[in-house]
Amino acid sequence: MIGFKIDNCPEKMNRRYFNEIFYIGRDTAMEVGLECYEKERSCDLDSELIKDIFEEFSNRDTPNIVHMSLKTKLLNKTEFTEEDWLKEWRDQFSKINNENIDYVILHATSNESPELSEEDQIEIICNNFLKLEKISNFPIFIENTYEDLPFYKALFKKAPKSMNFVLDIGHKKIHSTSSNKEWIDFLIDLKKEGRRLHFHIHDNSGISDQHKPLHFYKGERALIFFKQLNKEFNSSNFIIEIHGSDIHETLREYVYLNEALSK
Repeated sequence: MIGFKIDNCPEKMNRRYFNEIFYIGRDTAMEVGLECYEKERSCDLDSELIKDIFEEFSNRDTPNIVHMSLKTKLLNKTEFTEEDWLKEWRDQFSKINNENIDYVILHATSNESPELSEEDQIEIICNNFLKLEKISNFPIFIENTYEDLPFYKALFKKAPKSMNFVLDIGHKKIHSTSSNKEWIDFLIDLKKEGRRLHFHIHDNSGISDQHKPLHFYKGERALIFFKQLNKEFNSSNFIIEIHGSDIHETLREYVYLNEALSK
């Protein structure tokens, strides 16, 4: 299922985007980011927009997904005290735990990653995942970020069976040297283990994480990869993750992806 994302931004344009995207996407998956990714990152858990989004969620039968704030990650050794780290997560989960949500997405690695061995990172991530499971009412998916495929293979060999995975194809394009086939084989293995999958769809120049639509570059490689993923994992949600509030650009991408699947 191809779905949409909206971020928690206070701008008037984003409010108009909210009014339109929930009407257009009433029969598909919807993901909300608790943060705003505009010029200054912010996370207002008490915003009127978040309240209105959750009100819309309460009336929907299609998947409702929440992307948690990036202020804290699963990997935390000394960046936050244990108390502060847990408080950040409890504040977020206390805001969403009573909502009509299917699952949540968060990032595993953090600024501390370069300072730690892979073994230490994986141990901390797995232990902290178990701590978050105790305060979340929902399944948790972790997203690939700066690491290549070998890291995620090693992580999921030791991860609790309840840990699910998000493949962000834009992040993969920048940070991975592994082939599309190698990633698909990895995802097939995760699926066989009973883990759930989710996909973020956007593109970039290969240099920085621009969150552009696939139709912007018209690159066949990204589109072919998307089609391969959709064919293999068509029961998963594929979310158009374009930063900004341009409803026309989002709808153009939605049409572009659906037309590609029909060919």
